[in-house]
Amino acid sequence: CSAYGWCGTSEGHCGAGCLFDFGLCSMPSKISPDGTCGTVQNNNGWICPGSGFGSTYGWCGNAADHCDGRCQTAYGTC
Repeated sequence: CSAYGWCGTSEGHCGAGCLFDFGLCSMPSKISPDGTCGTVQNNNGWICPGSGFGSTYGWCGNAADHCDGRCQTAYGTC
């Protein structure tokens, strides 16, 4: 949780000023470098950056089909 009260996984959220009482304050080590995520299709275990959703098909994004009922909650915002 950032110093300004926003949740996310970027340096701005997890770096200086991070609110330790409201979330982890270290950068996740498995941020997706190419827009793929999760374990269902890609099996790479990567996490979607920022507020990206982890779709059931293993892609990060913010469209409705990325955040449907089968969203991979461990790999992005759902």
